[in-house]
Amino acid sequence: MPGLTILSISRRAGMNTLSLSDGSELSLPHSLFLKCPWRTGSAISPDAFHAWVAENEYSSALERAGHSLSAKNRSEKEMKETLLRAGYSELCTLRVIDRLRKLGYLDDSVYASSFARQRSSLGYGENRIRQELRMKGIPEEEVQAAIGELSGDVQNETIRKAAEKAARGKDLSSFKDRQRVKAALARRGFDFESIDAVLAEMAGAMDEDYE
Repeated sequence: MPGLTILSISRRAGMNTLSLSDGSELSLPHSLFLKCPWRTGSAISPDAFHAWVAENEYSSALERAGHSLSAKNRSEKEMKETLLRAGYSELCTLRVIDRLRKLGYLDDSVYASSFARQRSSLGYGENRIRQELRMKGIPEEEVQAAIGELSGDVQNETIRKAAEKAARGKDLSSFKDRQRVKAALARRGFDFESIDAVLAEMAGAMDEDYE
């Protein structure tokens, strides 16, 4: 289709759209657009455009993935969502993920273990961590393995600190205050059995202080 000209170029949600003189449009990811030879007023052939994108999309997506990983570790699902949101095709995205997996830059098992330890250190319980890992697309087997790596002593210390913080300014002998503390701890992902145990321990320590 000869004789087409780019009349305007717009950008939205990470994509650049080239509006052509025949009323049609061509789109590509912004990071890929920055490397392309076309600008407003340029002559363009759709066939040449698609051939150029096919030739350059993979290297651009791989570079984008590298920048993304340098800023933050990601699960495979998160990386896929990042690349698709940036406008890369699903075929290209899956090819990049496969490459990163083979290079060791994407490993859901390692990611899950690291994420679980980090969230535990920030005062979250197993239920919350398990839910978040599932939302990140981590396979169930690897979710359970990551949770299993958290030591009981660490989790006991985590819930104790979280309980002390939640109970600050509260009277644990008051049913209403106690329920509020329990609800706060449940929201952070601790199971009710552990919550009851730590609150009983805290209440016992308070009784000893009064003796």
